Amino acid sequence: MRFFDVNPGIEKNVGWTLVALAACVLSNIMPYLEGRFNSLWAIPILFFPADLLPPLLSLVCCVLLLGSTIRAILIKRYRMAKAFLFLVGLLLLGGSVVLQIELCHRGFTQYARTVLTAEEWREIARYAQKHMMPDGERRSRAETSAILDELESATPFRKLKHSPMIQVRPEETGFYWGGALTGHRYVVVFNHQDGPARQGEPGGKFIAEDIATFISGD
Repeated sequence: MRFFDVNPGIEKNVGWTLVALAACVLSNIMPYLEGRFNSLWAIPILFFPADLLPPLLSLVCCVLLLGSTIRAILIKRYRMAKAFLFLVGLLLLGGSVVLQIELCHRGFTQYARTVLTAEEWREIARYAQKHMMPDGERRSRAETSAILDELESATPFRKLKHSPMIQVRPEETGFYWGGALTGHRYVVVFNHQDGPARQGEPGGKFIAEDIATFISGD
């Protein structure tokens, strides 16, 4: 029993378009949730980012719709209907990829805002500025481990899900998650005197006048 009647000549095209619609919805939900919980979803064994699957599924649907549209033009049947569904598929494909980074960034910003208060971020940054080497200088692994243990006991650092890599610079302290293949998400705590001047920092979303979140693909 069908919920609605579809011309048999375009039934498959409608099905592919609906699959592309579902993929588009998933493509916009998954990145936000990944950022919101500061996690990376991957396919077991393959270690393939799960949020790439919906756009790939949309791409496959578009290829199928394109092939069907070309065939319809050649045989001169259902040309307008299939061309329309192909255009809808293209729009859904675009919607599957255009907003992914922005939605992930919005989710990650909400994570940073709720996992710690602004004052707790500043507290951790002040401790790191005082006890950790500036970026570019190196400590032994044992020294670094000892400092991180002290950081967890002296500050709310342990509240963060997955310990980030910390980079200390004279003007800021950065907390980084991710890697070269998955991209980076990071929170930067600027020195208080620099914070207001940094409100125009490109790509940043500020959760306080001196604290911002960033997303990068490298």
